[in-house]
Amino acid sequence: LQEASSSWLKLREEQDGWGQTVDVGEETEDFVHEVKPLSVRISHWWWKYLKKFRGQKATPPGKNTWQFSLWSFFGSFIGVFIISSVNRRLKEIEFGDYYLVILINSMGAVAAMLFAAPNSPVVQPRNIFGGHIISAICGLLIDYLTSPDHLHVLPEWVAIPLAPTFAILFMSKLGLIHPPACACSIIYLAGRPAIKNLGWLYLACPILLDCAMMVFAAVAINNLSKERSYPLFW
Repeated sequence: LQEASSSWLKLREEQDGWGQTVDVGEETEDFVHEVKPLSVRISHWWWKYLKKFRGQKATPPGKNTWQFSLWSFFGSFIGVFIISSVNRRLKEIEFGDYYLVILINSMGAVAAMLFAAPNSPVVQPRNIFGGHIISAICGLLIDYLTSPDHLHVLPEWVAIPLAPTFAILFMSKLGLIHPPACACSIIYLAGRPAIKNLGWLYLACPILLDCAMMVFAAVAINNLSKERSYPLFW
């Protein structure tokens, strides 16, 4: 059966197009390529697309124990508390017309992943640092296209979705996906004057400094529990 099938495929490939006649032994078969109408093909694609909305019948994650949840609570509080404390001190340091900013909104999401899902591959140190660096650079570069102090060729309402989109592109390509990191490009582009005042310092402080403090807290606190081990890899 396999030999007959391969012979049939070879004969089929030798034809210049569909609709030609191929002799196989004493029998003759006509191969006619049936092209379905466009409306039928669109309808078929649309039906398959809508069927995906029903879900894939996968099992949702179950509840965690109180012990696990309390460790998540404790770790998240300590992690964000460290950044908030440093932010309070460094706000006293003037930088340009404003002051240094340490605490950014995305750190809340980073804390949630570090302490509630520490085994996720997207929340390991390389993803946290790499994702935030990529996203911050995308935000800083696109700001040159939208800021009145620079080229100002791109409307802000277009630049804001464009920055995290580029960040996702490069994070995905490099295997450094970290969902909370996408926020830091939006935080800069739509940020208050104290954020914009930082310029390229934004990459080092608050981005890298915040990431370092959160990873340090995750390593120190997660490993106190017998049920946890962080990181999976560096």
